[in-house]
Amino acid sequence: MLPAPHTTSASVPSVGRVRLVVLATLIIAVATAIRAYDIGRQSLWTDELFSRYYADLFGLKFLWTTGLLRENSPPLYYMAIEGWMWLFGTSEAALRSLSLIASVLTLPLIYLIGCELFDRRRALLAMLVFALSPLQIDFAQEARTYALLLIPIAVVLLALARLLRGDVGNRVLLTYAAGAIVALYCHATAIFFLVACNVIAIGCLLTERAFDRRVALTRWIVTNALVGVAATPELVSFIAIGRTGSGIGWIPPFRPVDVIRALSPVIVGTSTPTLFPGAELSLLLAACLAGALLALRTPRRVWLVLVAVPAIFALLIAAASLRNPIFIARIFCWVGIPVSLLLADALASRWSWRTATIAIATVVCVAGLGYQFAAPQKEPWRGLLAQLNPDLLHADHVVLGPLTDPTPLAYYAPELVGLQKWQDRPRDNVEDGAIPVRMGVQWITRRQLVADIRSGSNT
Repeated sequence: MLPAPHTTSASVPSVGRVRLVVLATLIIAVATAIRAYDIGRQSLWTDELFSRYYADLFGLKFLWTTGLLRENSPPLYYMAIEGWMWLFGTSEAALRSLSLIASVLTLPLIYLIGCELFDRRRALLAMLVFALSPLQIDFAQEARTYALLLIPIAVVLLALARLLRGDVGNRVLLTYAAGAIVALYCHATAIFFLVACNVIAIGCLLTERAFDRRVALTRWIVTNALVGVAATPELVSFIAIGRTGSGIGWIPPFRPVDVIRALSPVIVGTSTPTLFPGAELSLLLAACLAGALLALRTPRRVWLVLVAVPAIFALLIAAASLRNPIFIARIFCWVGIPVSLLLADALASRWSWRTATIAIATVVCVAGLGYQFAAPQKEPWRGLLAQLNPDLLHADHVVLGPLTDPTPLAYYAPELVGLQKWQDRPRDNVEDGAIPVRMGVQWITRRQLVADIRSGSNT
């Protein structure tokens, strides 16, 4: 049989039910408050503005047909944010509040995973760690898919943890299938996450005596086949885009140092400078987590779910990036879930590095939250266009650069009309081609632009 849920010499009696409810409620309240704090302070940045206009401009049919082949991100989030805007409006706070809710809803799932792999005390502590994570607070205040992605990812991890305990019942398989399908339609890189989970699951189904191998493997393969059928449009799109290129031209080729550049935001947040103190603090905390895994004789099931799955995912992303670079920090946002659970175990257990781990985790939290709220990172479109708007309104021609997105002007300077874009023709993508066309932007060549300027027009 596979090991029972993790216990150590520091294990304590189960938290009382009333106390459990009170503590969980407090953690959720803290998480909600800190995510709601100043949520509309910063301007929407370009990717958030894409979320604002994509479904609005193109409609549901485009999202599920042409859009699948021309836009890297699957349509589920854009459908969700469209409905959210219909209910709550299009202000910065309204757009971002969907991510806030999704981030908070992840907390009960972290608790369930914690109870499955550890105990109630560590499950509650993992909730608190996640609630205070600078990266998760950042994504909870961003109108993008990443906070929503955490919910199906956590569901799949929970199902995998129960599967590795020997449970291949219908409830576990349906839980896995539901999480997998939603994850695939939230973000394209979920395919790599599901491959990582399958490597672990199939390996255990083939080697563990706890399973009737033939029956368990058949049920698992059938479940994944159903997931594949349900996610066929997204999988076809993934393959097509993979053959022609990722379409994300600004991502540099993968280098081993990118692992540290991805680890730093996951642990210390995106606003904390990577060179210092982000890389140093993230490596220190990672060393503490590694020490805890070895010193506490962590059960194999915990290793497989919380360490092996993220490691295989990172290797797959690195391998894919050798062809089409996609290795960026934000696609590792879900790794905050296993990090929170591992850190909770390290903080709750008695071992030689416990005091050092508490101290480093405290510094990480304080530094990460300090940078998060004191050093805004988003593009300052609101202030910039408020400053430029008087001049723009009196111009004869307002011309956008070849790679300038018109959505910031549509959102923060909607009174501007007759925009032009310095480019010979629309590009064959959504951002630089289809969106400007739908917004009525006209194309102007370099020769025409130079002629307008030389003629004395206010351009």
